[in-house]
Amino acid sequence: RLHHLCPLHKYCTLSPTPSGAMSGVGLFLAVLAWRHGLVSALGIQTLEKASQTRRAGVALSAIGSESQEGRSGPIRPRNCTEQLLMVCNAYAYSRPLHIYNMRSQQRLTGKEPLAYKECGDYSVWLREGDQLDFRTTSGKSDEDAKEREAGEHSVGIFRAWGLPKFTSSLLLVPHRQGSSMGIAFESHIFRELQNTQLAVVDAYIGESSGRIRIADARDMTFNGSFTTMNKHRGNMEDLNYNSVIALNAGDYQLVLMDSAGGPVSALNLTVAEKSKQKFVVMRIGADEDLHNKVGNATALPQELFLHQQMLEMSKSSATQRSFLASAFAAALALVLVH
Repeated sequence: RLHHLCPLHKYCTLSPTPSGAMSGVGLFLAVLAWRHGLVSALGIQTLEKASQTRRAGVALSAIGSESQEGRSGPIRPRNCTEQLLMVCNAYAYSRPLHIYNMRSQQRLTGKEPLAYKECGDYSVWLREGDQLDFRTTSGKSDEDAKEREAGEHSVGIFRAWGLPKFTSSLLLVPHRQGSSMGIAFESHIFRELQNTQLAVVDAYIGESSGRIRIADARDMTFNGSFTTMNKHRGNMEDLNYNSVIALNAGDYQLVLMDSAGGPVSALNLTVAEKSKQKFVVMRIGADEDLHNKVGNATALPQELFLHQQMLEMSKSSATQRSFLASAFAAALALVLVH
C-alpha cells in the first residue's frame, strides 16, 4: 500500500536578513530541518515544512546561481558548489522571464526565457551571496543583446545565504506578489532519500480558495470531465501547502478542489518502483479582477500543475526544460494590458 500524508509540521528556521538589503527584496535562505511526520490512512508521510514566502520589504527565501553556457565539463569555480536547480515559472504575466546571475552577468535561461507555466532544470555552480535577477522580456530570441536588455524589466532579486556545501536538488518557484508587478518566491531544498518526494506549493494570487487532495488512482472512477472517489473504497486526503511528502511506488490522482468541494482540475501522478524522483505540484494563477487593480497584470484562473525534475545527481553541466502538465488543454489568451 501507499506510504504518504500526515499533519503539517513547522520545522523551518530562518537566517537573518543581511544589512544593506535592497528595498522590497528578501535576502535570506530558509534552512529546512529534517524530521519525519506521522503516517495517514493513505500512508502518505509528511517529511518537512517547506520554505515560506514573505511580503515585500521582508526577507524571502533565496538561492543564487552561476551558469557557464557551452562548457564541456564541470569546472569548479572558487567557493562554489554544483547544484541541481529546478525553476518553475508561476509568475502570472504574458511575458516570459529571463534569469541572470548578477555577479557573473551570465543568463541562466540561455537563449529562451521561461514562459508562464514552464519549468527549467539547470546544473549550476552556486556561491554564497550570489543574486538571481528575474526580468520580464519580450521573449524574442532573435534580438541582439542591446535590444533584448533594453526591453527587459527587473521584477525581483533572489539572493543566496546558507547554501548546502554538497550537491543538492533545489526548487525555486517565482510568482506574483499581490496586485503589484513585484515577485515573490517559494523555495525548497530536497533531501536525498530512498523515496520519491513531492513538494506542494500554493502560488495562486487572488481571493479564490482551493485545496489539493490526493488519492490512490485505483480508488477513482471516471465520471464525465473528472474522476470521483468510489463509494466505500479508498481515501482522499488533503495535501498541506508549503510541505513535502514521501510517496511509495504507485498511481495517484491529484485533484484541486474549490471552496464548495467541487473539482477544478485533476492530474495523474505515477511513481516508479525504487525511484528517487522529485516532483512539485502547484496551485497557480491570478485573480480574475487582478487586471482591474493593476494595468499590466494578467488574469488567469486557478489551475493545478505538476513537474518532475529532469536532472539526476549523476549528471552535470546540463540544462533541460519541461512544460508543466495541465489538467485542461483549453486555450487561454494571455492579455497584456498597458
